[in-house]
Amino acid sequence: MSDAVLDLEQRAYEAALLPEFWPDVLERLSRFAGAAGTGLVTLNERGAHILCSPSLDEARAQILEGNYMARSGRAEAVMRKGLVGQPRFLNEHDYYDSLDDAMTDPIVRDVFRPRGMGWASGFLMRTPEDDMLILNVEQHYDKGPITGEALAALDGVYSIFARSAMITARADLARVRTTIETLADLGLPAAAVTPSGRITVANELFASASAVWTTRMSERLALLDPGANSNLAQALETVHGNSGQRSIPLRDRQSNLIAGVVQVIPIRRAVHDIFGSSSAIVVLNRTRTTPDARLVHALFDLTPAEIGVAEKIAAGQSVSQIAGATGRSLATIRNQLKSVMEKTGTSRQAELTLLMTQLSIPAGGEPK
Repeated sequence: MSDAVLDLEQRAYEAALLPEFWPDVLERLSRFAGAAGTGLVTLNERGAHILCSPSLDEARAQILEGNYMARSGRAEAVMRKGLVGQPRFLNEHDYYDSLDDAMTDPIVRDVFRPRGMGWASGFLMRTPEDDMLILNVEQHYDKGPITGEALAALDGVYSIFARSAMITARADLARVRTTIETLADLGLPAAAVTPSGRITVANELFASASAVWTTRMSERLALLDPGANSNLAQALETVHGNSGQRSIPLRDRQSNLIAGVVQVIPIRRAVHDIFGSSSAIVVLNRTRTTPDARLVHALFDLTPAEIGVAEKIAAGQSVSQIAGATGRSLATIRNQLKSVMEKTGTSRQAELTLLMTQLSIPAGGEPK
């Protein structure tokens, strides 16, 4: 194995665990292939998501804005020809019936040709969450299609990049699963779902809440109460927006009193976290009274200091009161509160108070 391949392997495996390294690794792959740039794409229920070498930043923006991934003939042809998961790099001979067809593909015609590109070599595979993963090396048009020794060189690093991308995808799923299992430790039935309500991970307590929810076609979450189920669908559609219902009250059928709340909590990802179809965690939370720091930490990864600020805000204390009681400066408390609101997706203290009230345990007790 050459030094160049060894360097690519080391850096690709680093990026597998630290996705913010992917743009640099993709740029190095481009140089290795003598190409213009490289993009790593995931297609899932959350939409199209792209990481790329810096040289493709402008193309990436145009692709996402113009929804070109849905219009490109490359991925469609690979799926139609049964080439998804083929352990090699594909090229125009796989993507199109003729090289002339490449020039009529919207993504080539509108995005890559105006930038002096137009040829590509890549692969497609599916992740554990059934995302479609695409890696494409984009070539300068005047160099012609990637074939022969250049294609063989890419085939030589196929396993490195396929494995690294899959590790990244599995790591995302593992993070979601850890949160779901932590909620089980707190006595809370929960599941991670896609925007359409498809369950990707559920904890061991999920089945115990069969009086509240069920699965349709063995995979989609549905609340048994029709009105609440309609609210759930709307909540999943708007979960990453600044508005929309995220707490769905559950009423006792006999007393009509609120017996619990189904909480829809967005899964927030950094800009480089492009993997995973899960968009929200749905938690069944019985009527409770006191915020539970363990639950808040499990869902939002708040620091102990941030949890303390959130609890005090929920208890009705002001920023100045918290600063005086803790001996910290007003600026410190404000910064911690800002971080709390960013992590929890709340924009007002009243929203944070409501969220903390819903994520609570019975006074003096343990989660049930």
